[in-house]
Amino acid sequence: MNIEKVTAALDSRLRRDIMIILAKEPKSVAEVTKELAALGRVVKYRESVYRGLEKLVDAGLVDKYYYRQKGIGYKLVVKRIQINLADGTLESE
Repeated sequence: MNIEKVTAALDSRLRRDIMIILAKEPKSVAEVTKELAALGRVVKYRESVYRGLEKLVDAGLVDKYYYRQKGIGYKLVVKRIQINLADGTLESE
């Protein structure tokens, strides 16, 4: 995992909210968008959620897979991140 990509991915309240949603269970873009709305997070465009998910995938925090009936789905693969600022290393679970 690249520390720059991880910190950049986490530098967004929307992306952190998406990770909280995915911690419960895997979801599609539409399901994540709907759950964000239920939490009171107004997302004007579904594309914003998609781009946020893709940034999390690129950072290695979320995995993208094919949902049989629903199409593309996303699931959280990292539930805990520890950054050692002294040596710039990153550990995850």
